[in-house]
Amino acid sequence: MQITGHLEKRYKSSWTIVIDMGRDPVTGERKRIVKSVRLDKNDRKNKQLAEKEMYKMIQELENGVYVEPSELTVGDIIEKWYEMYCEVELEQTTYENYRYVIDAHLLPYFSSIPIQQLKPYHIKEYLAKKKKGNDKRKPLGNRSLEYHYTLLNSALEFAVKVLKIIKFNPCNEITVPRPEKRNIKFLKPWEIDFFIEEAKKYNEDYAAVFMGAAHTGMRRGELLALTWDKLDFEKEIIYVNESYAKFKGKGQQKKGTKTEKGIRYIPMTKEFAKFLRKHRKTQMNYMVLLGDDYHNNNLVFCKKNGEPLSLDYTSRLFSIVAENLGLDVTLHGMRHTFASILLANGVDVNTVQEILGHEKPSYTYDLYSHLIPGKKKEAIRSFEAALCEIRQRLGNGEQKK
Repeated sequence: MQITGHLEKRYKSSWTIVIDMGRDPVTGERKRIVKSVRLDKNDRKNKQLAEKEMYKMIQELENGVYVEPSELTVGDIIEKWYEMYCEVELEQTTYENYRYVIDAHLLPYFSSIPIQQLKPYHIKEYLAKKKKGNDKRKPLGNRSLEYHYTLLNSALEFAVKVLKIIKFNPCNEITVPRPEKRNIKFLKPWEIDFFIEEAKKYNEDYAAVFMGAAHTGMRRGELLALTWDKLDFEKEIIYVNESYAKFKGKGQQKKGTKTEKGIRYIPMTKEFAKFLRKHRKTQMNYMVLLGDDYHNNNLVFCKKNGEPLSLDYTSRLFSIVAENLGLDVTLHGMRHTFASILLANGVDVNTVQEILGHEKPSYTYDLYSHLIPGKKKEAIRSFEAALCEIRQRLGNGEQKK
């Protein structure tokens, strides 16, 4: 299809560019793009600029990169991205978290800015304002700023590649401050038993979850969703493929694991396998005792009547016990505790990543690299030993090789 164009005089210093794109092969209707140009008071110069703009439009159309003028705002684009991408392709818990950031932060700033007038400056200004904070909202750290940037960047990539409403993504011109290194807090190995015994004084059902967290490194939702059919006592392994999560308006429900790598097998410790067998017998006793009042969901960790444990209360009770013991650690810290013990005892990062269900080994390393300085010391000790051996051989009169 040949694309042609011509100029039409409208007013004293105004020209209209008319691009003829032939007829639509489906509808048969003539396709035209009309754009008014008023660039300079000098009519001759104005016509030259209009011609230049016309040839530029034709070239962009032929190359498939032309973007038609649009009155849509950044807010409109974010909403389209959320509706067409987030709600369709992401986990509900994920896009509900996105919704909060969109409504509380992104839309109040970006909603009225025309998408085709959005500049890198606007994004930089937004990040700067969020970093400073104001009377209504506290300053955001670099990790939160990176999260906001990631959402906006994804929405703008959607505008470029799917909606084709802008030619390039302004986020590409912005450098986001690097997130602060996470301060990982965990229990010392000798504090684990002490903690669990203290938790039993509050609630034995939830103390059992804390035992599971300490011996498997599983996430809170994964532990609460674990069923007995996922345990193989003969092979002493746990199969993880489900998790509990909270959904807006629906409460606590089961879903898949956080990531594809979250589907995994975890070996049981001998101690935990023994604990689970005893725990199962106790659970069976309650099942017989309560009869029809027992809600059999086949859950490993549940209330005395078989009902699921609460995600929120699991974390809350852990914090209560920790505070009572003077320990600065959260329930997720049990996962860090598990990982730190493995790494401190020479388990390689790739294996730890697989057990924890992280998407990439690099994430595991970035998170726990400060916990494995022993690897560097081990390497230096190996070097020293090799050097001493060589010197000893030379001292004994052996020839250099």
